Amino acid sequence: MTPERFDFYDNQQNWLGTAPRTEVHAKGYWHRSFHCWIVRDEGAQRMVLFQRRRDIKDTFPSTTTLQPQVTSLLANSFMKQVEN
Repeated sequence: MTPERFDFYDNQQNWLGTAPRTEVHAKGYWHRSFHCWIVRDEGAQRMVLFQRRRDIKDTFPSTTTLQPQVTSLLANSFMKQVEN
């Protein structure tokens, strides 16, 4: 299986290149990701879904995270802003 490759950037969001996921995380390269929070209102309270990360994750294994769906964008992926 081909390892996932991520685009990585400098701190001004200038594209620098691509590297395997493991290298991007190990070296702390800036890369883009997508966060999706699942929130619902229950009466006067707002509830946020948490999850425990798998123990085999290369970053922060077995920890609880606020972002139930976080994904890093693979190389050559793009994001598009949508206006309401």
